[in-house]
This record gives sequence, C-alpha cells and structure tokens, in this order.
Amino acid sequence: MVTAHTEREDAAGGLDHERDRTPDVRTGRTDWCYPLLAAELMLKAGPAHRTRVDPGTPRCARCRSLKMLWPVPGPGGSSPAPAKRHNVVVVALTWTEVARRMADAKNYWIHTTGASGAPNATPVWGVIVDGSFYLYSERSTVKSRNLERDPRVVIHLESGSDVVIVHGRLVDQGRPADHRVVVEAFDHKYDSPAEKPFLPSSDPAFDVLYCLQPRRALMWSLPDTEASTRRWRSRQPDDPSAQ
Repeated sequence: MVTAHTEREDAAGGLDHERDRTPDVRTGRTDWCYPLLAAELMLKAGPAHRTRVDPGTPRCARCRSLKMLWPVPGPGGSSPAPAKRHNVVVVALTWTEVARRMADAKNYWIHTTGASGAPNATPVWGVIVDGSFYLYSERSTVKSRNLERDPRVVIHLESGSDVVIVHGRLVDQGRPADHRVVVEAFDHKYDSPAEKPFLPSSDPAFDVLYCLQPRRALMWSLPDTEASTRRWRSRQPDDPSAQ
C-alpha cells in the first residue's frame, strides 16, 4: 500500500488524500506513511481511491505527510484479516552471478575493522579477473593497516535498490607490478584521462594488491525485496585465523 499526499484544500477545509486500494501485505492495513516521490511512482501501477481526511489527522514527524490509519474494506465492507507472508522460493545464487554483477560496477565500498573495533568505510576501484575480485591501495592507509590486523571485510555496490553485499577476506598479493594481467584489467576498465593518474600503472605509491576470498554474498532488488533476495555461501571452511 502506498499513500500519496496532495496539498489542495477543499471547501470544507479538508485535504484530498489519494491512496492505493491494496493493503500492506504484512498487516492488511493502510497504516504506512511514505515520502511523496515513492508514492507517486507506486501509484502509477493502478487507480487511486479518494478519501476525505480530517484536518486534525496526525502528520508523520519525518515527512509531514498525513498518516492513514483506516483499514481497507474487504468483501461486504468488513476489514480484512492481516495477510500472511507469501511463501517465497529462494533461487540458488552462484558466485559466477555475483562476480558478474560486481564486474559491471565502477565503484565499491569496502568496510574494515580498526584495532578498537570501530568500523571504517572507504570507496575503492576494483576488477574481476578469472572470477576473482581485486583492489589495490597503499600500505600506509587506514584500510590497509586494518586489513593487516584483520583481513575480514564487507564489500558492497553503491546502489541501495539493486543490492550486492559480499562478506569475505582480502588476501595480500604483494605489489601490483607483480600481477601484470590484473593491472592491465584496471587500465582497461578505468580508461578516462581523469582516472588514469590514480591507477597502479601510473602511480607506484599504490604498493599493495588484494584479492577477495568470498565467504558469503547477498543480493536483492527493489521493489520486491522479499521475492528477489538470494544468498550464496562458500563451501570452503572459514579460516580460524580470521575469526
């Protein structure tokens, strides 16, 4: 269910309030408040239903939209019982699919853990070569110092609507110059004049290359996160030294 908000005052001093006829699948009630943009996008899927709203109806503290607190009438005018969750068949996910999605991305977020346990997030560039994910850095950076202490990482793409999250370990491969094929893959992917100065082939300060050993991955897409959620887990046992 989605609620859209219009700002037209009518003669009675109320507001025209449009809402979708479909109740929320989890509760069976139209009691959810959404920002206007999301509402407008969702309302394109079907006709709206007009409801007179009293001006004293409470507003959402976050977006200031009116809250809709009335159940959607069911057959015979009765309120429907809360809907049960649909049984979702989880489709198996392979690492090949995860790697393909990661290969298409340009920027990645990597999350490491500091000595105090504090998280650290950093955007990086990366490439997929022979099914493996690589990134590079300088050993003096915070993330490299964190990885030397604890190689466990979480890596995800930029999108919050087409999501890929990977948990694993980053293994030190030594200097990028010793891995010509990987360096060439970076040169091919990040080939604009603005990007080239920040590649290991151009700047020898980038003195460490990492290869991801993935342990598990999670993917989903909007708008149906429940039906689109897929998971992958490595069959390799976890490394006790990384715990």
